[in-house]
Parts: sequence; C-alpha cells; structure tokens
Amino acid sequence: MDKALPPIWMIFVMPTYLPIVWLVDMLLVSAIVMLSLKAMKKEPINEYYKRCIIKVWIFTYIAQLIGAIAMSMSAVIDFLLPQGSTIKDFWFKYVTNFIAYNPLASLPAATFALIALIISGVLIYLFNYNFAFKKTELNHGARKRISLALTLFASPYIFLIPTVFLFGK
Repeated sequence: MDKALPPIWMIFVMPTYLPIVWLVDMLLVSAIVMLSLKAMKKEPINEYYKRCIIKVWIFTYIAQLIGAIAMSMSAVIDFLLPQGSTIKDFWFKYVTNFIAYNPLASLPAATFALIALIISGVLIYLFNYNFAFKKTELNHGARKRISLALTLFASPYIFLIPTVFLFGK
C-alpha cells in the first residue's frame, strides 16, 4: 500500500476537499432537519429551517472538525512518546499506523477512532441543541429530538472507514 495517501478522514481538514465536504454536509444536515421537522409536524417547516440551517451546518462541521483533530492526535501522541520506548513501539504499531489506514484492524486504533467519533457526536448534539436551535421557537423536546437525529445521522462515521477500501492495496 502506498503510505503517501492521506487517511480518508483527513477530508475534513484538506483545503482541496473542503468545498465538497461543506456541500455534502449542507445537504445532509438540511435533509435531517427537514425530515425531523416534518416527522414532528412542526409548521411552517420552511420558517424553522431558514432560522437555523446555517448555524446547524456550521456547528455540525465544527464538531466533525474537532473529531478529525482528535483522530490526528494519535500522531501527536506518537511524536511525544520517548523514542525507543516500549509504549512508543506499541503506539506506533497498533494505533498510529492503523488510525491512518484501517482503524478497524486493530482494537486500540478502533477504540481511539470510536472515541473521536463519540466526541464529534456529543459535540454535534450540544452545539446544535444549545446554539443552533436556541433562537428558534422550537420547544426543548423538539430541539432535543432534532439534535439527536443530527448526532445519529451526521456523525463522522468516515473515521471508521479504512482508506484501503477507497485506494486499494
């Protein structure tokens, strides 16, 4: 495998891909918000949507970005560990390498990736509930349900996708 290829989850920070990521995020969160409002029979849907969608989009991306930064912390930790130590050898072999190319192939790397995913999910919920929907006329229950839907469907599951699936071996 060519190690020069970036991990797939790096699309959240690579300038070349940002317009695509932003567009996909906008379409995704728009669909989630509209379907959630429709399921809860909140009318007029367009009015609620207009009041919150830009904030939802921005806060969801920020949460995903924080998760991507958490994923990249595996390399920072590897750098900070003492050279030649057993823990550094373990970390490099079972976390850093696998986080970059196939996080599900190693239990420590999978755990690390799941923690980053959970961080993003929790932040998606908190940011949207506390900030994006705050100035809408949605009640607390509706804000919670839409924020939970965003958490479930807009969390960056791409953190778990092996890069080898996209680029081959």
